[in-house]
Amino acid sequence: MDQAGLDAFVAHVCDRAESHGLSSYRDLAKYADVAMALGRDFDTDPAHPWARSLLADKSIAADIRADLLCQNALMRLPPDEE
Repeated sequence: MDQAGLDAFVAHVCDRAESHGLSSYRDLAKYADVAMALGRDFDTDPAHPWARSLLADKSIAADIRADLLCQNALMRLPPDEE
């Protein structure tokens, strides 16, 4: 990915994260990590309904949702092949 692509990716995922109420630098970084792993639009991807549900649950504090998002994404990633 070139610099322009990276800039566009970061702007997109920051906008998406903020639309879910994630706004701290830490929360934005966690959201971006998940987007790198699952795809930039993972929050609307039908393959990841758990993410949409978690991000929509405003009864959970934003920082906790960001933590849970990372934890759930890690559990769903395929194991590394050696």
